[in-house]
Amino acid sequence: MGLGDLNLSDAALLEMFNTYNGCGKRHAKGHVFSPHNVQDYLKAFSLYKQIILGDWRNGQVFYRLAQMYERGQGVAQDEQKALSCYEGIIQVAFKTQWIYIHALNKLIGAYEMGNGVAKDMQKVLHYQNKLKEAKLEITKAYLHLYLKKTLSKTGRRLSL
Repeated sequence: MGLGDLNLSDAALLEMFNTYNGCGKRHAKGHVFSPHNVQDYLKAFSLYKQIILGDWRNGQVFYRLAQMYERGQGVAQDEQKALSCYEGIIQVAFKTQWIYIHALNKLIGAYEMGNGVAKDMQKVLHYQNKLKEAKLEITKAYLHLYLKKTLSKTGRRLSL
């Protein structure tokens, strides 16, 4: 049973979102976060709500929310939460989607340089292997399209 099955009200989801983002609480840098751009805040909440309810759209929702956390757009800037969203993309996106490749590159860079997370070469290697697999899938897809188009001109059929 996922969170989407709980039938949470918007008020309950908003409470979860505010708690997750520490709205109204003092952060380590000493400032209290309160959203200054209501439109961006509501957009971030909408994306969060879609994720909680399981409407991932092949990772697009995770990607848009990750961008907001990276930029501090509507939410406090938080590299760890952005990386968490990128990990969400890896879980739900197709290997041939550009956001999958982008998320892998972000995660590799973060774990290699220690940006927002501790350096972890095991994770770097793990994500690099996933990136190689994704690039192979993309190459196979392009090759398949090329051969299909080329062979259709000659009347031959492609069998893989």
